[in-house]
Amino acid sequence: NFTKPGTLKYADGLNLGVAVYQPPGEARPERIWLSWVECFHRCIVPYQYVQSSADLGLTWDPPRDITQSIMALSKFSPGPGYGVHLTGFDEDRLVICGHYTRSESQENAAEVLTGEGVVETEDRPPAPVQDDAGTIGAACIYSDDLGGTWRSGVPVPYNSSLMSPRECQPVTTGYNGLLMTMRDGSNSHHPLWSYSYDGGISWGDAYTQVNLTTATCDASMAVYNESGNIHLIFSGPVESDRSLMEVHYSSDRTGAKWLLLSTLWYGPAAYSCLAVLPEQSVGVLYENGNHSPYEMITFARALLPGPAPPAETETN
Repeated sequence: NFTKPGTLKYADGLNLGVAVYQPPGEARPERIWLSWVECFHRCIVPYQYVQSSADLGLTWDPPRDITQSIMALSKFSPGPGYGVHLTGFDEDRLVICGHYTRSESQENAAEVLTGEGVVETEDRPPAPVQDDAGTIGAACIYSDDLGGTWRSGVPVPYNSSLMSPRECQPVTTGYNGLLMTMRDGSNSHHPLWSYSYDGGISWGDAYTQVNLTTATCDASMAVYNESGNIHLIFSGPVESDRSLMEVHYSSDRTGAKWLLLSTLWYGPAAYSCLAVLPEQSVGVLYENGNHSPYEMITFARALLPGPAPPAETETN
């Protein structure tokens, strides 16, 4: 238990989080970054942390409180899933996306924060309980100095009368472009999509991806890069009662057409996370069960379609 008993009067524990792989480079050490939030559901301003590992997760540096540096998003919950590492800017960029709420109570609650630095839980004041939902949306935080400092980006614009962006997952689309898939809390049974062309700082208007069907639930997306050709992979429960976990595949980066790659589970299922694996396959970590989606966590592996055969030519 990270927080000492009684430290946060209304704490509801650790909530959603994101992992980001930082590959080794000429002046860049190999690291795994974690971003997570404490007391998201009960606190007006929850505490935001990042921490990293230099040995692929065997040991971890102490968590750092970055709450004040991303206060523009007020109440931010990363992921769940993974973030992205981009290299086409002046400096390397780490991007972590999630959903947020903003309310009058949050604007007036800055005094409960302790600032950046290594967390000292015994010195933190109690965080007040949430009392109004406010604005809900999706946005990203980013770092251009290998995790030293963090900033908040601009929220994804959307039509609040038609949609409600929630949990999300970004993927790279080439040339430092990003595509974000978001849960739609308005029960449309389709994910929301948005594109960014400045590395996750700002986003285009959210739109409904009508070519995919999903429960009102977090879904995952991954990119398979085949010799420069971007293919999309999508996982999530299809039925409205959060059941029937499927994986879909599109050879079109716009997601105009999809192929059912695998049906992983016919019963209850919920959140999932994709990872492209060697030997032209994809791994799926997902919640599932026989009576409830939250009875167990299962890992499955599915094969991706092979490359298209060469076109036939006639010879005389």
